[in-house]
Amino acid sequence: ATKKHHVLKKVPDCKNCQAIRFQFESLGFCCREGKINVKIPTVPDELIRLFTSQVHNDTKYFRKHIRYFNSHLSFTSLGVTLDQRVSIAAGTGVYTFRVHGALYHRLDNLVPGSQGPRHMQLYFYDTEDANALAHRVRRSPDLDINLVRVILRILA
Repeated sequence: ATKKHHVLKKVPDCKNCQAIRFQFESLGFCCREGKINVKIPTVPDELIRLFTSQVHNDTKYFRKHIRYFNSHLSFTSLGVTLDQRVSIAAGTGVYTFRVHGALYHRLDNLVPGSQGPRHMQLYFYDTEDANALAHRVRRSPDLDINLVRVILRILA
């Protein structure tokens, strides 16, 4: 069985803000042809290294566990009614899930309950770096504590 791939045609980037355009996107999709000033943030070198380095063990660990880091550092959690027929079709392409009904974000109280701080509460729970890191590691003991420290420094 031959696999077919569809490659999108290259189209010019936006001449005003240099946004990368895809084949069927209109010219003004990003900055309304220069009418909106789009500020492009600078990406910290350490973050670029985490995503691109092929030689450091911490970068390999970061990319392997990137979904876990994403959910661990989130302010909210996602709530959906998942259509299992689509989400369990593993091995047939890009991971996909279909939401049936409403999509919502669960936002915890600002004050932690009996389970300890989580999500947004971890950002406000303690101002001392060592204590904040200890709370995060207590919530997720399998995380590499040094890598969590690096990511928190990037986010600060």
